[in-house]
Amino acid sequence: MNKILIPIDQSEHSMKSFEYADQLYEKYQSEITVLNVQKKVYDGDKPADEILKRAEEYFNRREIPVVLRAEKTNDIAEKILEISEKDGFDLIIMTSHGMNAGKRLRLGSVTNKVVYHVKTPILVVK
Repeated sequence: MNKILIPIDQSEHSMKSFEYADQLYEKYQSEITVLNVQKKVYDGDKPADEILKRAEEYFNRREIPVVLRAEKTNDIAEKILEISEKDGFDLIIMTSHGMNAGKRLRLGSVTNKVVYHVKTPILVVK
């Protein structure tokens, strides 16, 4: 397991994926990429910068190298699928719900779309 992709949003819940990546890094020394994808209509990069900074702090405290990436798109799930395939990730780790968890869907809409269309193995964290 060489490359792990962790798509996150601005929710605290999405950071639960880090714990699993941490464990896998200890075993496989995997390259970890934390990805924040936002809708193009959002103005500014401040939230992406903030969430990626928190990710960087988490992994730095554990002395785990991490790649931070921010993207803007009209379809968040499609961008995650595109990046996972194009960049050859071996595993995606993402949480079951993100910012819109209040809707109480079984899976968040982004996670749901990724789960049903991804070719890469995926670990969904509740």
